[in-house]
Amino acid sequence: MPISEETTLYQLVEAGINNTHAAVGVVVRVRQELSKVTSVPVLIAIDQYNSWFTFTNFEEPVTVRSFRPIHARELATVNAFRPMMHEDMMVGAFSHSTAVGKLRQDLPDVPTDARINFPRYSVDEAATVCHYYLRQRLVKREAFSEENWKKIFYLSNGNGTEMRYLVPFMR
Repeated sequence: MPISEETTLYQLVEAGINNTHAAVGVVVRVRQELSKVTSVPVLIAIDQYNSWFTFTNFEEPVTVRSFRPIHARELATVNAFRPMMHEDMMVGAFSHSTAVGKLRQDLPDVPTDARINFPRYSVDEAATVCHYYLRQRLVKREAFSEENWKKIFYLSNGNGTEMRYLVPFMR
């Protein structure tokens, strides 16, 4: 999809939303445009960052009956954002709750103090999150009680992803 140099970021994002076949190209172009911004600080947050160093769920057909797994480094989106690791423009959040493959302790060219481990929710944080889910109508008001959200907290051991999954089952 041809995009002129005068296209604004808003128009670029809108084009990616309206034309799903151009979405990856638009994301790559948005990254290029954001790297040129110098008037304001730009921060991009990447969740499940460790999936960039493993094989993806995508496969490429080799023969009629065989497929080759595709590594994340072969994806255009990952390649577009990887250079940003060194320019203080990106925060990567590692995922310990999803299986994205084994990841070695030290990543190439990443400072040793770059990794910060976040603890699981405390009881107070879990209460706040569960009340937020109630306001967002993820759980029925009649099913919501202190006893029920504490059950979910203890079942998940404070893991936010698991709590988010379990809250709709609150009865």
